Amino acid sequence: MVALHARVKVVDARYHEEQEEELALGSRRRATITAEIAPTPPAWTFPQPATACLTTLGTVKGTFSTTWGSLTEPDPFAAGTGTFDAAFPADDPQSAGTVGSAAGYEGSEPGVESITSGRAQVTVVGSFPDGTVRALVFFVDPEVFAAGKEGPYDWQSVMAFALDYTQSEPVLTGLFGDGKIHFDEASTESGAPVTGSFEATVLGGGLF
Repeated sequence: MVALHARVKVVDARYHEEQEEELALGSRRRATITAEIAPTPPAWTFPQPATACLTTLGTVKGTFSTTWGSLTEPDPFAAGTGTFDAAFPADDPQSAGTVGSAAGYEGSEPGVESITSGRAQVTVVGSFPDGTVRALVFFVDPEVFAAGKEGPYDWQSVMAFALDYTQSEPVLTGLFGDGKIHFDEASTESGAPVTGSFEATVLGGGLF
């Protein structure tokens, strides 16, 4: 017991010594930094970077009606139906002439596995009068994927983004900001109906 008490005193003394050394080091660093920026900070000689802030590119809204497991359907326009209105930019609204939708599990997306893995996926595709083909992809938390539930695009309840499929390779249009997705019907039982609606602002710009 005495030996243990002695070891505790030694450790306590070393701890205080280390604290004093760290405080002294911090004071010296602060003095160095203060000397460098006083009386005026050094001039910034590098060019200003392009904005990294996301800006509103447009808006989307619509409905979907499909069944669970339909993501395996090769033709998304045959997997379900819906409506799809898009405005890119906001003053150029268009309604898709042909709309398809699908739902199911399709595995995790590379780079964002922690967000997409184990989440229900809903996809809405639309062919627009100007020749553009757009797709919306929603990854929905299990707590939100239920009849009567809805969730915001906060990367926890729902993560969603828009793609342009006009060319042979899809192009990321932007991420969803304000808005929500609502489920009238939702179930992970094979063939179960998955219906609902969505609305969102689409953000892009500096990061894309």
